[in-house]
Amino acid sequence: KGVIMEVNNKTKILPIIDKYPKVYDEIFKLNRKIKRLKNPIARKTIGKKASIEWVANLLDIPLEKIISIIQETKIANQLNMP
Repeated sequence: KGVIMEVNNKTKILPIIDKYPKVYDEIFKLNRKIKRLKNPIARKTIGKKASIEWVANLLDIPLEKIISIIQETKIANQLNMP
């Protein structure tokens, strides 16, 4: 709690979508293929290695857009903390 996670192209996506489900929801709106990361088998295989850059390339979403979604979600989450 209160730990700032640095976000860049090499950041792993699973810890982010686990901590901030809204990130998953926002990316899902842009490309439904991200639902693969909800599959338990995919999470154990590709999920462990999946960086933000990898997800951006897979889903054909600009890297900057995904990073922006993550940063906006983190800020909103911090503002809503008691």
